Amino acid sequence: MEKAASLPVNEVFDDLKTSSNGLTSEEAKLRLKQYGFNKLSEKRQIPLIHKFVRHLRDLFGILLLVAAILSYISGSPELALIILAVVFVNIFVSLFQESRAEKAMETLKSWMPEFAK
Repeated sequence: MEKAASLPVNEVFDDLKTSSNGLTSEEAKLRLKQYGFNKLSEKRQIPLIHKFVRHLRDLFGILLLVAAILSYISGSPELALIILAVVFVNIFVSLFQESRAEKAMETLKSWMPEFAK
C-alpha cells in the first residue's frame, strides 16, 4: 500500500481488511503465516574490492582512465598521474560516503521498535 499516510483512516482500514479494533488473534496468526514476520531484509555485504571495481567501471571513471592512457601515450605522464589520482580520490570519497550511509542505515535499523501495538 503506497501513500497510506495521505489516505483517510477508513480507507486504510478497508485496504488492510481490518478495523480500529485491530486484528483478532486468529486473523493475526493467519496473516503471520501468509506474510511472515515484519522484518527488514538484510542484504549480503559486498566485499570492498567489488565495491572498488564497481566504482572503477562507472562511466566517469572509464572516461578518466581513457584520458589518463591517452595522456601517457601522448608523452605527458605527469598529466596521466594527476588524472589517475583524481580517479582514485573520487573512488575513495565515494566508498567513504557509501560506508557512512550503510552505518546510518544500521543505526536507523537499531532504532526500529521490536514490537508495535
